[in-house]
Amino acid sequence: MRISLPGWLISLVLIVLSLITLIMHYGLIQYREDMNDIQVAERNYVDKVIDTKDLVGLLDSLEMDLGVCSCKTSYEVTLYRQVTNPSSTGIETAFEPIYVTKQSDIECYTGDIVSIKVTPTSLNIYQVITGVLFHAMHSERPLVLSGRIR
Repeated sequence: MRISLPGWLISLVLIVLSLITLIMHYGLIQYREDMNDIQVAERNYVDKVIDTKDLVGLLDSLEMDLGVCSCKTSYEVTLYRQVTNPSSTGIETAFEPIYVTKQSDIECYTGDIVSIKVTPTSLNIYQVITGVLFHAMHSERPLVLSGRIR
């Protein structure tokens, strides 16, 4: 039984192409799942803050939810405090930003706006390989979600 050289080369090329396609598919699927996990974590955090008015106490659950992602993330929580200023033309309403950390002791009031910005800061190995081989650009733009406190 003879081994055919063209048949061997064709099978080798097909195996390499299938492995590359598998890596690309897995990298893109993993990136989309990470973005979905980040959006779900943001939505859950904002919904809990709207209902409970507890900004700092829920930061641990936010970090746990963001830990599910295969990429590293950084987040920034901002509370926009509603400030009413009387003026000669009437009452003007403005929003003053307050940045929230774990050590801060901030109370939320009705009408305030909580905003969370999560930025993916790194990629996993499959996403890096996909980016190098196929120039698939994985965005590192922040995902922002806001909600008004009831």
